Amino acid sequence: WTLGDVTTCSDQATSAKGRVNSNGIPTGPDDAALFLTGARFNHSCRPCVHASWQAALGCSGLQVFQAVRDIEAGEELTISYLGAEGTLKSKIERQKMIKED
Repeated sequence: WTLGDVTTCSDQATSAKGRVNSNGIPTGPDDAALFLTGARFNHSCRPCVHASWQAALGCSGLQVFQAVRDIEAGEELTISYLGAEGTLKSKIERQKMIKED
């Protein structure tokens, strides 16, 4: 496992559940899945990529990553960890949301 687990201290063993909780991407109101490439995106309050779960695509749904603006060569690809509701909040409110998760 090379994905982080923020639910443990540095001297504790990591777990599959901790990795999913730390790196999972929502696929519905009460569901999340672990996408190995998608888990590598860092957060930005001004992301260049939008992540969305498309339940109607594929056999059981499809995670879609789509550029939301022009991206410069070498620029880091980032997503918002806060979802659509987080984009309309103030900086202080967004920071509080991130700390709560």
